Amino acid sequence: MVAAALLLAGLLTLDHQRPLLAAASLTLAGLARESTLILPLALAVVWAVAVLWPSSRVAVLAGRPASTASVASGRSRVWAVSFAVPLGVALAWQLVLWRSWGVAPLVQGSDRLGLPFAGIWQFTQDAFQFGAFPLVVRLAELVLVMAAALATAWSLPRSRALAHEKLAWALGLAVAVLLSRSVWVEDWAFLRALAEPYLLGTLVLLGRPDRRGLPIFTAGAVLCLLVAALHVRSL
Repeated sequence: MVAAALLLAGLLTLDHQRPLLAAASLTLAGLARESTLILPLALAVVWAVAVLWPSSRVAVLAGRPASTASVASGRSRVWAVSFAVPLGVALAWQLVLWRSWGVAPLVQGSDRLGLPFAGIWQFTQDAFQFGAFPLVVRLAELVLVMAAALATAWSLPRSRALAHEKLAWALGLAVAVLLSRSVWVEDWAFLRALAEPYLLGTLVLLGRPDRRGLPIFTAGAVLCLLVAALHVRSL
C-alpha cells in the first residue's frame, strides 16, 4: 500500500510538473517495492526516444524535446531527474546490499520469474483441485484479470493517458506473465504482484473519452474488496 501510494504521488507530481517531488516519490516507491521502478524505466525510455528520435510516434505522444533536460507534453513533462534519481538510488542500494550479503536482492528473487504464462497455467490447473466455491472464486479472479488486461490493451490508442503511463503498464504486464508458480499460488499473492499494472491500467481505462473503461475499473474495485473481505473473514 505504501509503495502504491508513493507511485500515485509520483504520477500526480509529474502531472503537475514537479520533477523534484516526482523523483523523491518514485525513489521512495522503488525502495519500498522494486516493481514500482517500471514507471521510472518507462519515463527513461520515453525521454530517450523523444530526444534521440523527435519525429517518432513516441516523441509525438510525449511531446517534442524542449531541451536535453526535459521533454514537453500536453499535460506534463518528462525530466531526466524524474527517472535518473529513482533508478540511480535503486542501483546504488542493490550494490550496497550485494556487498553486504554477497548477492543482490533482485538476483535472490529470480525464482519468482519463469517462462511466459507458465505460472498462470499452473494456477489454472491447480484451481480444479479445490472445492466448488474456491474454484469459482479463483476462475472468476483470473477471468477478471485477463479481461482487465485485454480492455486496457484495447484502450491504449484511445486513452488520453500519457505515453510513459501506457508504457509502464505494458512493462508491468510483461512482468506479470513471467511470474512463476511461487507468485501464482493464491489471490492474495498474485493480486499484490499485479498492483502496479492494475493502477496504471486504471489510468488508461479512465483516460478513455467514452468512459467505456469504467465497468472494468468498477469490477476490479469490487474484486479487491471481495478478496479482502474473504481473507478478513478467514482470520
